[in-house]
Amino acid sequence: MTQRQPNVGGWSPGRLQLSLFIRDFLMENPVTWAYAIYNGYRQAMKEETTHRGKRKRKAISYAAFSNYMYMFRRLDMVEYVLDEKGEQITEDPARGNVPDEPWVDDEDAGTRGGAKRTMIRIVAGKESDPAWSNPRRALYG
Repeated sequence: MTQRQPNVGGWSPGRLQLSLFIRDFLMENPVTWAYAIYNGYRQAMKEETTHRGKRKRKAISYAAFSNYMYMFRRLDMVEYVLDEKGEQITEDPARGNVPDEPWVDDEDAGTRGGAKRTMIRIVAGKESDPAWSNPRRALYG
């Protein structure tokens, strides 16, 4: 699925790179939500062993993963598509702890009391953008 990157400036040799994993996941699943990508990344990390032993690699937290999704939105590489009712999103969803925001249960995922899902997709024509390999450098220079 995702190419393994060589050891470049702090990357572990052969490690699964998150930004390229996100790109590949979005190309395989045209419309999805962020937690589905994160869950797929966690599963892929559980299947990998470390370079020095048979221990399992640890995935980053969901909060750190959300920073990646924020960077991709700022770079116009992913976009919101549909809300949980299947309607087109015309404005950015509310941020923070909004008291009137409804919470939903998801029987398919087995979660209760979760926040609304915001469906995302990769922007057409951005599949081969070089910013996928290093989004921080592309955004912040």
